[in-house]
Amino acid sequence: MAAPPLLEGLDVNPDWKSLILSLEPTPNLNSLEIRCRLVFSLLVFLGLSLREFLFFLFESAIPSLKQRAGIFMSSHQAHGLAPRHLFQLWHERFPKSIPKSIPHLHSTIIKSCMEELALEESDKVINDPRLKVQLKSCTLDYIRSMLDPGLLPVIFQQDAPYAWDYLTIFTTSPNVYRKKRARKGKNARKETSVEADEWEETPERSTDESTEFAGETGGFWKEMGFARNATFALVFIFSIMAFTRKTGTNLFPMILGLFLEIGGTSSRILSTLSNAGACVSITTIERLKKVLSEDAVAHAIGLMQGPGVFIIIFDNINIFLRKSQQRLFNKNSMIHATNAAVISLPHADRAAEDLEAKMKRRGKRAAATGADILPTDDDEDRMQSSFVGLVMTLILAYCPGSSDWENQEAMLKAAEEFIKLDRPLPAEKSDARPAGVFDVNEGSKKKRGIIKMLKALPLFVLLRHRAAIGRTGLGPNLIHATSSFAFPLINPVSLRLIQLHPLACLPQCQLNALSEAQDT
Repeated sequence: MAAPPLLEGLDVNPDWKSLILSLEPTPNLNSLEIRCRLVFSLLVFLGLSLREFLFFLFESAIPSLKQRAGIFMSSHQAHGLAPRHLFQLWHERFPKSIPKSIPHLHSTIIKSCMEELALEESDKVINDPRLKVQLKSCTLDYIRSMLDPGLLPVIFQQDAPYAWDYLTIFTTSPNVYRKKRARKGKNARKETSVEADEWEETPERSTDESTEFAGETGGFWKEMGFARNATFALVFIFSIMAFTRKTGTNLFPMILGLFLEIGGTSSRILSTLSNAGACVSITTIERLKKVLSEDAVAHAIGLMQGPGVFIIIFDNINIFLRKSQQRLFNKNSMIHATNAAVISLPHADRAAEDLEAKMKRRGKRAAATGADILPTDDDEDRMQSSFVGLVMTLILAYCPGSSDWENQEAMLKAAEEFIKLDRPLPAEKSDARPAGVFDVNEGSKKKRGIIKMLKALPLFVLLRHRAAIGRTGLGPNLIHATSSFAFPLINPVSLRLIQLHPLACLPQCQLNALSEAQDT
């Protein structure tokens, strides 16, 4: 039998087939184990160690050997990744191959790879524009979009999948107490609320779309026996690490610092958290509050510009400053701060702005009698059914031993059907926008505080956003009288804002406003 052709780059290639067939007895070459034993016996005969042979195989520049080594290092659809299988066998079959006196296997092999992966994923995280907040371009809409609970986990999983999985194992691996808590959770009766949650049962739910998180969120951590949400812990850890390395990666630290400061956290605690990388500095938080306040005022003015009906709510707080607290003046003083908010009424009828119709309804409440509020037969049936359903729900939920009753959940659902819901108006999300703080003593009756506040609102809109005034006025008499005064900053059509307070509809309040406008 002719010898096979030489492999590319090899100058030694004997006729192995003839040599093997000449052996007594002839080995079965169809057996993988027999072929492997022949190769190993040849290595022993030639005096080659496995180390020398493997180094030659993976370091050789011969194309044929390099190709076979590349096939070994690549992943196969049927057999998977061969190096990974060897690494597992190393752990399972040779746990004592490396003594404790020299560096451990993980420290010598895995650590270098982990450092490369950590640096690569860390660079992706700190350079991700989605995790950076610029104060100049920060708006309320941007903050609302960033409050999506599934956004940050998705970003960190995309930029640092290896670090996320590694820390997930570190955080979510069960211990003895979690296993015990998980067993108790499985055996416990499902928690049932006595009073039904109106937001969950209403058909008109919120239509806000949120980012879908591919991982495990929600109540999974309670089912696994956790006392804390592991996903939030991972987001917190990633944010601290990224912010510590590069302060420009400040999305979560900025939002967390803002909420902590708004919630009344002391400056010392904020400084400590800032030094730990959990939130931004107090100075940055104050700058962010200023930017968001200006944007909030712009949102309020934008709501006033719209065609819909809106209301304005305001209330004041008086802060007394003693002369001992003053640095410039040796006298007592008072700070008057009146907060205002604009609330949209998207489904309100424009007839609500009809001042003449409102004036005609004055005094009609005096003709009301008790019969106007007596319950009807339908109301009595509804209350009787709801009372029975409430008693049934209390018994089924809190009676001792009720968790062992058969079909308890079905009986609870049947009891809840007795409680009829009466909601004539659908639940909808409120659109309330702060309009800033006014230096007006709104609570003073002697100094006509409400009138001053009603005057300050149109002035505020004109000074902050002159293009916001494009609405109708209060009425022809007031518009004509006001337009004849030397009061150039108030546009007559802007006085529609005064109509939003009930006292503004009274004639004496209108006269007071006109007299004060004349005095100015």
